[in-house]
Amino acid sequence: MEEQDNRQVYYGTKRIVAWPQQKETSDGLADGYAVKYEDGYTSWSPKEVFERAYIPLSSLLEPPTEMLIVMDEINVTYAPKE
Repeated sequence: MEEQDNRQVYYGTKRIVAWPQQKETSDGLADGYAVKYEDGYTSWSPKEVFERAYIPLSSLLEPPTEMLIVMDEINVTYAPKE
């Protein structure tokens, strides 16, 4: 595939509901999460993949470092609640 000159890096956000769920694999049971999207579609994600991509809303006292970097790049200010 030929490189494209118009490629960009994107960060995406989506609102989901998820719960721990094991899945039967050829190696036995695998830990992961069932994921339900706003449109009702439900899928399954391995634990390590899911936990790298999602942060529980209830634990967001301050945005993660990666998000703060992006916010700084696009000039968005974060003001923590007092």
